[in-house]
Amino acid sequence: MIGSPLFIAVSAKQLTLIAKEAIDVSEQQSMPPVETRLGSELMAEVYKALNFEPSVFAKRHRDEFTHLYLRIDGMLSYVGEEIFSYLSTQVNECLSKAEYALLSYMEYAGRMQKTGDHDRFAQAVARYFTVRRQTGSDWLYAFEGVDAKRRCLETYPQMYSMAQAMYAFAKETEEFKAVAMTDGPDAWPDPKRI
Repeated sequence: MIGSPLFIAVSAKQLTLIAKEAIDVSEQQSMPPVETRLGSELMAEVYKALNFEPSVFAKRHRDEFTHLYLRIDGMLSYVGEEIFSYLSTQVNECLSKAEYALLSYMEYAGRMQKTGDHDRFAQAVARYFTVRRQTGSDWLYAFEGVDAKRRCLETYPQMYSMAQAMYAFAKETEEFKAVAMTDGPDAWPDPKRI
């Protein structure tokens, strides 16, 4: 029929292969640099006119991330797997909000002036996002909606992986001393047993 939509029969296996190839190709291609509407000099003038200091916002989000991470660590350090099922939604909520605070910190700290050749901030952010891409984001805000407890339990391996990445970022940047002083997610329930 002329004007009718064209349907192509594709099996689920073929769709999976196509999707995997698309992901592989997109990961292999490096992202082109993003050109902003304002250059760094003009943006600095805008910040100055607004009396905007990125370090103030970065500190606020750093403190929020530290508080949330330590709260999760306090809930999970050295507890058994059976106890985690009771805490799963609270842990997911806290970790989801911690990641938002960490990403906000990265945004504002990324606007600050580089402190020298020893500044490893960009490399630490790149490593964090490598883990984030590999882990996926299904775990984020799993505490919301129907059947939240089941989703939180199912996504605990992802949450654990992201908590490891957060902990590594905190240790590498040396800007989160309280987080770096913990035992980290290694003291949390083993995701293979949940």
